[in-house]
This record gives sequence, structure tokens and C-alpha cells, in this order.
Amino acid sequence: MKGALVLVLCAAVLLPGAAAAETRSFLVFFFTGSTVITPQGETTIGQFVRVCGPSGFDAVVHGHTDTAESSDALAQARGDAVRDRMIALGFPATRISVVSHGAKSLLVPTAPNTPEPQNRRVEQVCH
Repeated sequence: MKGALVLVLCAAVLLPGAAAAETRSFLVFFFTGSTVITPQGETTIGQFVRVCGPSGFDAVVHGHTDTAESSDALAQARGDAVRDRMIALGFPATRISVVSHGAKSLLVPTAPNTPEPQNRRVEQVCH
């Protein structure tokens, strides 16, 4: 795809009060107005499934938009697309929940009606 945004983030964080529990977060980015998963997104989803699937952890899929899109429905559709791909790759559907944030939880703070590629994302979290 022309102008593809490539950024993969995986973070392991120890949760307070739970020394054995670990949270991992992976980001999948989208083009404006799109729910189509890019090749880079496919790679990220595959990594998530390989790392978190066998662990027995649950997954929360957080859908987001930028302030130019500002749509809870689009954020939900992005989350649903990532969830569906996770299931197709073997992650158990019963261990996945999807949450839509729209433009309420920006990775990069912006003014209203501002396109920002890093805010058009789905964050996959396993814990």
C-alpha cells in the first residue's frame, strides 16, 4: 500500500502487586477511514498470537481513531477486524474482548479534526 506506516510496538510491563503477571501490548495502524489490515499489521497480529496465544492470557483489543475521523463505530470496526484476524490465526475467541475508544485516548495529542497516523490504531493487550 502506498505510504504505509510501519511501526510495531511490543511492551512488557509488570503490573503493580502481581509479580508473576505480565502485560504485553502490540499496535496495529490503519489508513484514514479504513479497517483494512496492512501487511505490517498482519505481521504484528501474528506476533501477538504467537506470544500471547500459548500463554493462556486473555486479550483486550482497543480500537482508536484520530480526531479527524473521531468515530466510535470506526474504532469498533477496526477492533473487530483485528479480533477476527486473531481468531483466524488460532487465538481462542473466548479469550478476546474488543473495546472502542474512538478519538478519546490519543497516542499523539492533537487538536480537533487533525489527521494523525499514530492515533489510527488498534492496541492488542494480553494479560
